[in-house]
This record gives sequence, structure tokens and C-alpha cells, in this order.
Amino acid sequence: MNFLPSRKNGFMVGLKKKVGKITNKIIFVNQEERELAIARRIFPPEKTITINNGVDLHKVDLFNTLQHRQEFRQRWGIEENDFLVGYVGRLWEQKDPETLLKTIELCADLPVRFLIVGDGPYKRRFEQIFKNTNRVIMTGWLTEPMEMYPAIDVLLLPSLWEGLSVTLIEAMAFSKPLIASNIKGNRECVWQGENGFLCTPRDPYSFRHAIDTLVANPVQADQMGKCGHEKALVWFDADKNSRQVISLYEQELAALKEI
Repeated sequence: MNFLPSRKNGFMVGLKKKVGKITNKIIFVNQEERELAIARRIFPPEKTITINNGVDLHKVDLFNTLQHRQEFRQRWGIEENDFLVGYVGRLWEQKDPETLLKTIELCADLPVRFLIVGDGPYKRRFEQIFKNTNRVIMTGWLTEPMEMYPAIDVLLLPSLWEGLSVTLIEAMAFSKPLIASNIKGNRECVWQGENGFLCTPRDPYSFRHAIDTLVANPVQADQMGKCGHEKALVWFDADKNSRQVISLYEQELAALKEI
């Protein structure tokens, strides 16, 4: 299922085909997108490779401490026992802010609070709707977004389309369970039932159910977070993945010198 507006999707397919003819190698950040491009004959398979986005795991270790969790929560008036659902990203069409908004409203009867980190066209609307409640904390953009990950208990991302969300894989590295829309890209970092839940896009009830499940089952949430951390070490190490990109460039440059 692809929610990218059709006029943009058609234009991009044509552009990609033209670019593919003059390109030695095309790097995809998720395998599903690569396989789809090959199946649609946008690019020949021999010109494509998948190298995932990555996270600076050394930096994660610096921020992933109880002290950082406590300091961030104190700064934003969040109690230590509050179950905090985090959203990080631009508030615009791609991230489906309407579903985010409805999910928050549906969770009014749950013992949860929401942390929204980011800016965008929908920010003012969110501020107006939630100005009289302390259930929703809006920080705007943070100079150092990694400082908020230790403070949250789960990351929520209802996007309509993604390549491979850095936000999701960062949360994994911080041992946070994930709740994300069941779309390309998200399916390659959310293993259903293992490190989080994949929810039906544009269905706030699906997201609400996933939040409720984790609130009611803290042991499961903790296990999912640990599982995600282990998977992040294997698949989303920025150092390792960057070396793959460098190695690819070196191979292609060496091949050009032989021509």
C-alpha cells in the first residue's frame, strides 16, 4: 500500500528511470523498495543494492542513562511513573498528523501522556487543541533530539510513507518498543510482536489498541525494547553501514579506472 500522492508518484517513477540510465549504482535504504523497483523495471537488479540507514551507537550510549531520563522529565514536568508515548518528526502530511491527533483523543481514558517533538504546518492546530491539557507536551524542535529518547516509554509513528525512519531505529537503539504504521520501510525495522506493533495506516483505533497493550503489559514492553536494541546492533549500526557505502564507492571508482 502506497499513500504517496499519485501525481508525485508518477513523476518520481519517470525521473528515477531516467536517472537509472546514467547511474552506476542505486542505494536503497530498505529492501522492499528495492524489490518493488526491480519488479516494476524501474532499475535493473544489477544496478541496485540495499544499505540500511544507521544510528550512532556510541552517541546512544552517552545519552541512554537514568540521569538523562530524569533530567528531561523534570524539565518538561513529566512524573517518573507517567507512561510517556513519544512522537518525533515534522507535523505534516507524510507523518499523518490527523491519525496522531485522533489516536491521542482516543487514549483519553488511558493512563498515558504524549510527547510531541517537532514542528510543521500542523503544530499550531495541535497547540490549540491541547492548550488546556497536560496530557500532551509539545517541545517543538530540539537542538539535540537524542536527549528525549531515554524519557519516553514507547515511540509512535503513524506515517503514510517512509524510506527507513531514523526515528524508529534510534528508538530501537534506546531499547524502546515501537508502534508504527504497516507500510514499506517501517516493516523492515518493526518485527511484529517482537520489538513492537505494526498498525493499520489511518486507523487510530489500531494505534490506540497497541498503546493500551503496552500500558497493560510492562514486562512485554520491556522485552520488546530489549529485542529492538539487539536488532539495532545487528542491522542499524551507522559505522558498519557507512563502511558499506564507502566500500561501494571505492569499488565503483576502481572499476572506472580500469575502463
